[in-house]
Amino acid sequence: MGSTSASVDSKFLAKWYCHCNSCKELFQAAVSACAAFPVDSFKVDKGELKALKRDDMKHYMMVCSSCFIPLFARNDKFNLEKVGIPEIRRCNSKEVAAKCQPTMHLFYGERDLDIADDLPKFKDLPAGFGGSDILCEVDGTPKK
Repeated sequence: MGSTSASVDSKFLAKWYCHCNSCKELFQAAVSACAAFPVDSFKVDKGELKALKRDDMKHYMMVCSSCFIPLFARNDKFNLEKVGIPEIRRCNSKEVAAKCQPTMHLFYGERDLDIADDLPKFKDLPAGFGGSDILCEVDGTPKK
C-alpha cells in the first residue's frame, strides 16, 4: 500500500452529494459524494500529511506528503472533516460502504449537471447548517 494511511474514529455526521465550486476544484469532479465527521476524527496511522489550500477556497485538502493523493478535506467554518465516499468504499468493508449512501444534495444551485433522484436538493445548505433551506427542482429552480 501507500506510504501514508489514516483512519477515522467517529461516526458520520452527515452524507451528501456536494455541487459547490470548492469541492469541484478539490475533487476534480462535477459532483462529489462526501461523508462528514467531527474535526480531528482522522488519525494518521503511517506517514505524514500535507495541507493544500488556496486563498479563495472554503476548505483545504489533506494529502499524502509523498504522492499527494487526497485523504480528506477539512472545513474550519463548519468544524468538520469530510472524505469522499468512493475512498471509504475502497478502504472498508461492504457493510461500511452500505452506510455511506448520501441523503441529500448540497449547493445544488452551483451544479453543473441535473440529477434526477428522490433526494432533497438544497440550493445551498439546510437551515441547520446555516443555509437558506431552499429546496430545488431537478433543473435547479426553487420548489414552490
